[in-house]
Amino acid sequence: RHFGWKGSEIVDFDGGQIQVSYNHNGQSFYHWAHLDDKTEIAIIFSKSTVQSQAIDDEKNLHIALQLSFEESHQRRQQRAHDEDEKHCVDNMVSSPVLHGLIAMGFDAQAANNAAQICPNDLNIAVDIASQIKRNDNAYHQQAHQPQPQPHGRPDFSCFGAIGPLLQIIHNHQQFMKQREKYIDDQIEKQAQNSTLKAARRTALRTEKHLMENLLRPQALNEFLEHMISIENLFDALYDANQKQLQKVARQEYGGNISHYEGRPKCLSHAQSFSDLMFAGTSVYIKHFKDWMQNVEHECEAHNIKIVSKSEVHGKSIDRAFYKAFYVYGEKFGDAGYQHMTDVMRCSLVFDNFFDLYRCFALIERLCKTDEIAGGILRVKDRFHPARVPFGYRDLMINIYAPESKIVAEIQLHHALFYRHKQVSHDVYKKARLFEEGDVNMAYLYADQNMRSVVAQRVYAVQDEVDEKVEEKNVRRAHNDRIHDCDGKPMTYGELFDAWYLGKYIDAFVHQDYGAKNEIARYTILMIITDEQLRGIGFLPGTINRYRLYLKELDST
Repeated sequence: RHFGWKGSEIVDFDGGQIQVSYNHNGQSFYHWAHLDDKTEIAIIFSKSTVQSQAIDDEKNLHIALQLSFEESHQRRQQRAHDEDEKHCVDNMVSSPVLHGLIAMGFDAQAANNAAQICPNDLNIAVDIASQIKRNDNAYHQQAHQPQPQPHGRPDFSCFGAIGPLLQIIHNHQQFMKQREKYIDDQIEKQAQNSTLKAARRTALRTEKHLMENLLRPQALNEFLEHMISIENLFDALYDANQKQLQKVARQEYGGNISHYEGRPKCLSHAQSFSDLMFAGTSVYIKHFKDWMQNVEHECEAHNIKIVSKSEVHGKSIDRAFYKAFYVYGEKFGDAGYQHMTDVMRCSLVFDNFFDLYRCFALIERLCKTDEIAGGILRVKDRFHPARVPFGYRDLMINIYAPESKIVAEIQLHHALFYRHKQVSHDVYKKARLFEEGDVNMAYLYADQNMRSVVAQRVYAVQDEVDEKVEEKNVRRAHNDRIHDCDGKPMTYGELFDAWYLGKYIDAFVHQDYGAKNEIARYTILMIITDEQLRGIGFLPGTINRYRLYLKELDST
């Protein structure tokens, strides 16, 4: 295209061809040429005015071209790295975490990557940047170095095998941001949307806390090890003798149980999420509670011993909101809330499998004789499979709450497992972040990579800690209602008086947070924001006292 020889730079290499870039009158041009075409290719400076020895030997020509290409590749890599460093520094002002990392001496590329992964917590970002720095040499020695990631898309490959799990968490964070506009629109369509906004804030705060904790490679690794060691704990408890007792009890009293297993998931009938929560936790919950009390009386009459229980209670609105709009909403659209099958639930605990399966048979009989539409809808018997992910086992029954089409859940537990339920739940609430379709990627990774590390080691739980956990399980199961020292449910008016906040109760009622004589619920009190408290007249010191009372309540 342009006459004469030009000094150029090799930018690409494909078999026997190279692509070069050269300048002409201040503009850049590109040209492909064959390596063995000496009319187009010559060693740099050999055709220029600068004196040099021309190399005519074809072998030496190829060697020189390869050296030239490698030097060119290194220069382009360094240029890209320098540009990325400059980009990080240019954006430092808009990212306090990035600014802090660079101030601590991390190079801009590692700091940028870490700040993108965890933009809100400098301590976690420091751990991530340190891990990137430790892996930096090995990362850059790979044969095919990855291209610099676009701004906002961090690269997790430097973390090795757990990189995909960190990527899942990051994708989850991005998904939550992408859903914001859609969920804003959905909230506006609902009744009591101010309550739903508060529920969303609480739900997102909980999820973000879990994710930010797991972004620490050390914390993630510990979580994966615990997943296997806790499964080992439950597997050790569920020994051959217990399995035989379960098998006999199921055969004798759970004869029809296989009829309900494997059924498709049943749906709740409601016009909206708000309608479902109101119907489930305020209207039909009393009918379900009365029906379950009858179940307990029948168990007593038939000498079926219930050693512990959690009374009928409603699902907390913040967790229900997250499942409805972020989990089921993504899969099933606007009606995702109908897929929640535990808006109302309760638990019965037994110390032997015979009483447990006799209770199942009794519930099956009562469902046929009472006003329960459709009888038993679905059963999951997790005592029966040879192996259960995470190790925890129970028997779950879905029915419609009496006089309704709202799906309720009855859980039948064995004390062997229930004693450690909270330990299992603490792991599961993190593990559910890694669910992709029907596969839990965290469990899949732990199953393939952690068993050799953990071996037969079981999770160590102290007895005195277990007792406190079990007490906490029972306390949380009481429909999150606030009780006085005699166990009697307190109204909002009584609670505010006990907390020396009685003068605010009228404003509290006026804002529709709850009626003065309504039974107080911990969930409602928890999701009220400081801004809303200021709106009903709370001063800063009063807000602090309110939060301290809640914290004390949660710890008792």
